[in-house]
Amino acid sequence: MIEIQDLRKDFAHDEIIKELNLAIHPGETLGIWGRPKTGLTTLMHMIAGILTPTTGRVLIDDRNAVSDRPYVTKVLSYVPERLALPTAMRVRDILHFAASLRGMPNPRYVAQTFNEKFQLEDCWDLRFGHLPPSLQRLICVAQALIHDPKILLLDQPLQPRDSWQKERLLQWLKNPAPFAIRILSSHVLEDLTPLCQRILVLHEGSIIRSYEPDQLKTPRQLQAALQFSAESGSP
Repeated sequence: MIEIQDLRKDFAHDEIIKELNLAIHPGETLGIWGRPKTGLTTLMHMIAGILTPTTGRVLIDDRNAVSDRPYVTKVLSYVPERLALPTAMRVRDILHFAASLRGMPNPRYVAQTFNEKFQLEDCWDLRFGHLPPSLQRLICVAQALIHDPKILLLDQPLQPRDSWQKERLLQWLKNPAPFAIRILSSHVLEDLTPLCQRILVLHEGSIIRSYEPDQLKTPRQLQAALQFSAESGSP
């Protein structure tokens, strides 16, 4: 379980996240939606334990995300918005290294099994830097999934977007393990509705609304949600 308690983050006297409280339960896929510069990445960094809160805390299985980093890095995988994998490495070597880093026995076999499971043959021998941006994003998600993490954070997973990438990512992420927690952030509401059981709207560092997927099924419902967000951002 993830518990966010009285979480606040300030940068240069600007309050980016404001006294946020939230509980995320095992088996839940949570979406966090907000416009650019609303604090999405800052919140994801604090959940991952990368960024220290100004006040408050994030608890992962009752352990502090910042002070208990060994536990957090064992159970959590985070894919940031900006990619950082070595451009000269081949896809097969990236997955082999990811399995090794996680201490998995026989990492080369694990990587090959993962290749077959997720159908990566089309890029297996290619260098990461030679892949199109959408496929680079998928490989970043793949290496984060290789050890079947208890918690998966995906920051803007469909940027840049294309229909092929979206279909493949949806296939990879559907039917998570009952104990798993997945948190996806996006500036595009439609990216979250096919996967998430709950979608929160983050505006100026605060959660201002929560939706269930049934409330966002039709174009009219989506338009109403977008209109609500636009009005909330009005001066």
